[in-house]
Amino acid sequence: MAEFLFRVHSHNADPGTRLERGDCVIAVENDWPWSQEELTNPAWRIVKIPDMSLSEAQSFMVPDLGNPEYGYLSQRRKFTIDEALITLPEAQVFIADDTRAQPSMTFTADQLRGVVKERPPLQDPAYIGPEPPVMG
Repeated sequence: MAEFLFRVHSHNADPGTRLERGDCVIAVENDWPWSQEELTNPAWRIVKIPDMSLSEAQSFMVPDLGNPEYGYLSQRRKFTIDEALITLPEAQVFIADDTRAQPSMTFTADQLRGVVKERPPLQDPAYIGPEPPVMG
C-alpha cells in the first residue's frame, strides 16, 4: 500500500530540471503521518493508492536527467501524471483546488497507472552527438 505527494504547480526557477507539475515528490507507505505543510501547501496533492505496492510507487520517483545541485527529491521525474488523461470529474476538482479543502484523495492502482506517462528524456547538455563522418 502506498501514498504519494504529487506536485501540481511547477517550480518557476530552472524549468526542465526541477520537479514539474505532475511529478511525484515522494512515495511512502500507507497511513503516512503527513506534515501540516504537506497537507495544506497549494503546490502539492496527496494521493492514496491502497492496492499499489510501495516498490511500484517508488518507481514513479526515478529522476530524469536534471541538475544534481537540487538533490534527489527536487529533480524532475522521468514519469509524470498527464492531466489530459484524467477523466474523473472529482479528480479534476481535487487537482484544481488550491485551498486544499480535501487534503487527500484515494484512487486505485489502475486509475493511477492510466494517467502516468513517461516523459521524453532531457538532452544532456554535455552530449554533442555522434562524430560526423570524415570526408576525403
